[in-house]
Amino acid sequence: MDHHHHFQPARPPRHHRDYQLDARLAYTRGRIICMKHYTLFFLLIFCPGPSLQAQKTITLDVKGRPLLEILPEIEKQSGCTFSYTPSLLKGFAKVTLRAKNEPLEKVLHRLFGQSDIRASVQGKYIILKKRPRNVVVSGFVYDRESHEPLIGANLYEEISGEGAATNNFGFYSFSVAPGEEIRLRSSYVGYMTAHRSIAISGDTVMDFFLEPSSLLKEVVVEGNLRNAVHHAETGKISLDAATLKAVPAFMGESDVVKTLQHMPGVAAGTDGMAGLYVRGGNADENLYLVDGNPLYHIHHLLGIFSAFNPEAVKTMDFYKGSFPGRYGGRLSSVMDVRMNDGDMKKYSGTASVGLISSRFSLQGPIVKDRTSFSVSLRRTYLDLLARSAMFVLNRRNKKKDPLNYEHMDFGYYFYDFNAKFTHRFSDKSRIYLSVYDGKDQFFGESHTIDKNETTYVQDDKEFLYTSKYEDNISINLGWGNRMASVNWAYAIHPRLFSNATLVYSRYWSDIGTSSELIQSSTSQYAKDTPPERKSYYALYHPIYRSGIEDVGYRLEMDYARDNRHRIRFGTALLHHHFRPEESRVYNGLKDGQITKNDT
Repeated sequence: MDHHHHFQPARPPRHHRDYQLDARLAYTRGRIICMKHYTLFFLLIFCPGPSLQAQKTITLDVKGRPLLEILPEIEKQSGCTFSYTPSLLKGFAKVTLRAKNEPLEKVLHRLFGQSDIRASVQGKYIILKKRPRNVVVSGFVYDRESHEPLIGANLYEEISGEGAATNNFGFYSFSVAPGEEIRLRSSYVGYMTAHRSIAISGDTVMDFFLEPSSLLKEVVVEGNLRNAVHHAETGKISLDAATLKAVPAFMGESDVVKTLQHMPGVAAGTDGMAGLYVRGGNADENLYLVDGNPLYHIHHLLGIFSAFNPEAVKTMDFYKGSFPGRYGGRLSSVMDVRMNDGDMKKYSGTASVGLISSRFSLQGPIVKDRTSFSVSLRRTYLDLLARSAMFVLNRRNKKKDPLNYEHMDFGYYFYDFNAKFTHRFSDKSRIYLSVYDGKDQFFGESHTIDKNETTYVQDDKEFLYTSKYEDNISINLGWGNRMASVNWAYAIHPRLFSNATLVYSRYWSDIGTSSELIQSSTSQYAKDTPPERKSYYALYHPIYRSGIEDVGYRLEMDYARDNRHRIRFGTALLHHHFRPEESRVYNGLKDGQITKNDT
């Protein structure tokens, strides 16, 4: 039997230095491995690879090409693959696009942002899906106590950041994604903020009733200015009734127009007057509206006061420039004043006495939660004070000389009357009746009487002569506005709001003077002889009239296409009837006949 043995050569004994060298090599090898790990971590964190979307840029220059020809080019440059249903792209419009080293997401947004297709990048795939239809949240914002619509109230969706503001009738509308919970916040200056959270799957109507609050918490606004233009309506100033009443009053009278004279770009002209000179324009180049209807003359007391009663004003929008086209043609500015709608819950009123005028206002429900009214009146009493003083003076003059005296009477007054009635058919439909009547009147009268009785003897006969002289001079100046309108506001659709208006407006100015002379005499030679009478009569009475009268209608539509685009359109028809510089002169003759000359 053979036995095979394997022998290994004997290893030489290791020296101590060899053990030290092995330990150093192992330590160095561990440091290298650790450095590799840290280097790999650093590269992953701070140097993302080319697969990240930030490195994917697209360069395209196409004009009028089908979408299916462009998608392969995007796939080639991005390294991603499109995934979609073929029927999704049927009927897609031809594409014109120019992009140079733009990020992939931006190019996709430019391609599909305005369509009903939504593109999302997931890894190496670009998935195209049909964009879900947004649902519309709409409704009205009211005052909880009076149920009056709040103009310019803010609505903000806290999750998506979308929002809207109410229009002149308190209506709002904006879009959100369906099937999600929304957190809606409604706010208005002077009112407590209201919050609502709700999950919606379709168009939703949501009304807010805000609680008035006299206390405001401290508000700190911080941010970085990115774009100086926040909205398209530049040069617009909005003021509410509380702000207008807080401005210092002239002779105890708060004035809407004088408040605007303190704004940048507006000049007052003559100190103390209520005229507006906006950015170099003239005083007659401004448009004044009451509930959307024009007033042609807004001054009282030769321009010291305006025709807007602060007790009747709800809000006021003032455009110094770039005013919307729906206001028509004006060169300088537009002032749109909205009157109080009336409290639908309870009755309330105010009354005040000033140095030259008194005013009162009353509002309340006619049918609770259905029909309301608001009435206000302002009138000066300068004529009452002046006529009282003249009455005492005339009485003293007549008592002093009953046969020869002068009777005088003069005065001036103006008044403004506002009334508005509101009826609510439903939450979507309301009708408004607005009435305004304002007038200035100055009058003066002088009545002179001179009586004489003379008795003397001639040729042994007693002679009696009696004469009477009357001179009447009067002047009357009057001018004013009269306006009435009927508005029907109706929310046709959550995205579409309509307002139909019938309007009547009239301005008139009358100037009349009168000079009347009456003379009579009686001569009698003896008591038993019939008297001889003579008389003379003369009249000069010129009248000057001027005015304009409007009758028409307006139909305004407000369509919210989405949260960033709002389309306003409509029709209007206005018939003007001018009566410029019409004058008439009445002349009285000796025989009592009166002639009339028109020009």
